[in-house]
Amino acid sequence: MAAHQQHRTHDLSRGVFKAQRLPGILEHVSCSCTVGSHIGSGLDLLEKDLSKGLIDVLIGFAPFTPDCAEYAPLMQEKMYLVGQRELLHQTFGAQTQQVCRAYEATRNLRLFAKFPFVLLKKGDRIRAIADRVFSRYSIQPDIRLETQNVQTAFCLAAEGMGLTICPELYLYSPYTVSGTAAGPVRQKVEIFPFSDKDTADTIAIGYNRERYLSKIARDFIDLSLRLYQKAPLFSAQEDFPVGAIL
Repeated sequence: MAAHQQHRTHDLSRGVFKAQRLPGILEHVSCSCTVGSHIGSGLDLLEKDLSKGLIDVLIGFAPFTPDCAEYAPLMQEKMYLVGQRELLHQTFGAQTQQVCRAYEATRNLRLFAKFPFVLLKKGDRIRAIADRVFSRYSIQPDIRLETQNVQTAFCLAAEGMGLTICPELYLYSPYTVSGTAAGPVRQKVEIFPFSDKDTADTIAIGYNRERYLSKIARDFIDLSLRLYQKAPLFSAQEDFPVGAIL
């Protein structure tokens, strides 16, 4: 999905639509339905659009709150801790590798409790996950900056302003700075698992069951679910190959 930190909608009738934020859903699709996709803050705006019938399909963090929303899980969204290599070495010195291995083995965030952090603003789903983990380890983070954009936080972390929390999808999309594994920004940082089964969140795909949903929109939902090995909602007997033209 071409969804960045701001909420977006996509009219698939405009031609070829390339999957960006949710790799693997569609490589090339030409069809006519409107998809709202969002990973981060602002999901409530798209939920209102779904209720009003302004969008046909919604992709974002579950649960969707409108009573009219029918949705199914696509995947678990994992979070990662990102820190500049130089900052880690300045703090831990010769013990850097030992501390990093200890964190990977235990996920004990107290090992990084004295670091400054660059976090998303309060009200963001990703920030809520981070705060939940901080609370679990009784950490009051030193927050140097709050932003609304995951990529801004990642770039500032890469420059040594502090550690940040990054969703997994941003680490694999070739359309983001953080997703370019061989890029100069990515080469500056170390990336560690941040979430576990208790902190991972679910990304879902849904629609308004009280409004008409075209076959194109139903097919889009089913194709997305199949590509993530999930049972389709509408067409149990049909099978869409990857890259299908709807």
